[in-house]
Amino acid sequence: MEMISKGKTNEEVKIAREKYGTNEITKKKTKKVINIFVDNLGDPIIRILLIALAVKIVFLLKDFDWYETIGIVASILLASIVSTISEYGSEKAFEKHDYLGKGCKLINSEEFTGMTVEEAKEAITDKLEKEGIARRVNNYKMRDWIFSRQR
Repeated sequence: MEMISKGKTNEEVKIAREKYGTNEITKKKTKKVINIFVDNLGDPIIRILLIALAVKIVFLLKDFDWYETIGIVASILLASIVSTISEYGSEKAFEKHDYLGKGCKLINSEEFTGMTVEEAKEAITDKLEKEGIARRVNNYKMRDWIFSRQR
């Protein structure tokens, strides 16, 4: 029986890696919460509020109206904290993102070329089942079930 190779040789892989780099998704270093908070203080609206606070503090020395000053400080902190929490949550959600998401199509994958990832998963599973190599199973975790009920 003659063996036919349909993939690249080790030398071809080495040349391709030198030319195009490895086929890896590099993980971006995440920002610390305090860095996100400081960055959010640079927002134009927050800057305007900081300037208003500085002016109010200058006039506070003459006039003892603390209520507006405390209101400005509270609005700066509230807006910055909400923005920080939102941005931090978005970054964490992005880290969990499936990089082979909906609509991505396979290339150089023999009979699966041109299929979306979801279609290819089904087709590959069907092929492996027909060949008796694998079987389809559903894995459930109790934790997933519990949290899905809370939505």
